[in-house]
Amino acid sequence: MDASTLSRCPRGVLAIGLALLSASSAACVTNGLAPVPRPPFVEDRGLGLVDETLTLTVEDDGSVRVAALFHFVASGELRDRVATFPIGAPRGPAREFRAELVGSGRVPVPTARGAPGGLPMGDFVESWDIWLSGEDLARHDGWLLVRYVQTGNSDFGYVLKSGAYWRGPIGRLRVEVEDPHARLAEVILEGERIEPRGRRRLSLELRDVEPADGVILRFR
Repeated sequence: MDASTLSRCPRGVLAIGLALLSASSAACVTNGLAPVPRPPFVEDRGLGLVDETLTLTVEDDGSVRVAALFHFVASGELRDRVATFPIGAPRGPAREFRAELVGSGRVPVPTARGAPGGLPMGDFVESWDIWLSGEDLARHDGWLLVRYVQTGNSDFGYVLKSGAYWRGPIGRLRVEVEDPHARLAEVILEGERIEPRGRRRLSLELRDVEPADGVILRFR
């Protein structure tokens, strides 16, 4: 499937920074969704997110470099998927966006700018489609790395709310904030406020979380 086909696909289930769809070489087909008796009331029952490590590095000019490492575990056979990754507001579009499978070596995967999905996931300024082969994802044991940069000096946001649409809770969510130039006044993770108090590095962790919000970096 080429980038032009990806851009025409409808949107499906959202995850931490990702939206998942089933796809075939001819068309995109939304399936694999099932109702659950709690918010968000629907999940992709075929794939769970057992671990995410999110590293946010604040540069001297205020730019934020994002590295999101995801570990997925399938329930049954892995299907091909188109994953849509939302770029959080209030900053502008992402630069240097790229995705790689990293479980066994490093293999770039195709990406293309996409369109917003239909499920609630918070504020975002654009989205990117990522083509994931089920065979390749299995070969790399479910490890996917997404990286990009957002420039500017305003507050920074990263979407977490969409993570509730994976099967079950997120097993472990680790957030590493690197602020070597002490530009941050506050970090907000899922509504909890943390003051750096001069620290150049913050390590935060949540277990078995159904995210309802996101990560916000507030600048001085």
